Amino acid sequence: MGLGYPSDMYYPVGGISRLAENLAERVESFGNEVSMNDSVRSIQKTAGGYEVVSREGRRSVGTLYLIFQYGMR
Repeated sequence: MGLGYPSDMYYPVGGISRLAENLAERVESFGNEVSMNDSVRSIQKTAGGYEVVSREGRRSVGTLYLIFQYGMR
C-alpha cells in the first residue's frame, strides 16, 4: 500500500522557502533587520532594548521580534 495524497494538494508558488522569504521581505519593508545563517550566542536585556551577540558580531536592537532556528546542528 503506497502513500497517497489528495488530488487537491497545494504548495506555495516558488516552493516552501518562499514563505520565509516573504516574511523577511515584509519585516525589512518596515525598516527592521533580518539576519539569516547566523548563530545567536547570547541575548541580554539592556536599558535601551537588547544586545544580541552572534557569530557575526554584537549589535543592539530596540525590540526583539522573532528568533527562530532553521534546522538542527
